[in-house]
Amino acid sequence: MVEVRFLLTLFVASCLFCWVVEASSELISPAHSQSDSINADIDANCSESSSSVELNFLFLLYTVSDKFQIPQRSLLNFFKMLKLCLESIRRSQNNAKVHIGIPEHQVKDWSTALDGQRVRVITIQVQPPAHESWVYKHTFYQKIVLQTALKGVENVILAEPDQLYWADISPVFGYTFDIGVTFTKRRVSRRAGCLNSGIIFIKKVSDPIIKLWLRYAEETREICKNYGCRVGGENQRALCNILGGPGRKDENRTTIDGIRVRGFDKNSYNMLTPTNCSRTTPGVYMTHFK
Repeated sequence: MVEVRFLLTLFVASCLFCWVVEASSELISPAHSQSDSINADIDANCSESSSSVELNFLFLLYTVSDKFQIPQRSLLNFFKMLKLCLESIRRSQNNAKVHIGIPEHQVKDWSTALDGQRVRVITIQVQPPAHESWVYKHTFYQKIVLQTALKGVENVILAEPDQLYWADISPVFGYTFDIGVTFTKRRVSRRAGCLNSGIIFIKKVSDPIIKLWLRYAEETREICKNYGCRVGGENQRALCNILGGPGRKDENRTTIDGIRVRGFDKNSYNMLTPTNCSRTTPGVYMTHFK
């Protein structure tokens, strides 16, 4: 009887092991094929063009406790996304600089991810209070970089690594605005506001823009204090409020502080898509994994 139980236990354990191995391979294979598919998509669809406008992309890389720039992603997938994003910019934007802000004490942590990349690393020496939400810290780091490293710089794109760029996006700076955003909602959401902050266009990092970011960071901190900031995106409500609430594509407005705001088409400049996205039409300049 004991031998029978032992054999049954061994059989069940073997079955479970085989099931785990099979399931693991099924989980891993799509990830590899997805990465290969996106690489092929970049090769096929990134269209290079000559632009006299120099673009300045700004990314932030940081970790806050157990979270980092895109907390729902594993660290390995995050590195892959960053690499693909930078490659798509290299292929599609012929006149672009990439600036990456990293907290001083974390620069070494990101050295592997940036190895071989032609980027300018901006060391962020001022740190926010440790107890603050990571959502607030994101706006804080943006504020510091704009103040200390990009003041006076033109044609700035605040971007995130979970994006792919397909075509020269510099024509947006031919429009009249101080700050350009992609509105996503007709009504203000308590958590996510009315826009997506994954891409923000800044015509020039002027004193009024820096002042706006000081306010943006403080209002984000208030929202985190009053409502909590756990999932991410709560900072978008603060920016939505500052810019005057929901808007439409091609809308132009001026805030009470004199900041000229323009709404850009989210389906062209910030196409929010599932993870298996690709460039669906020639009118899509950027796709944003969600």
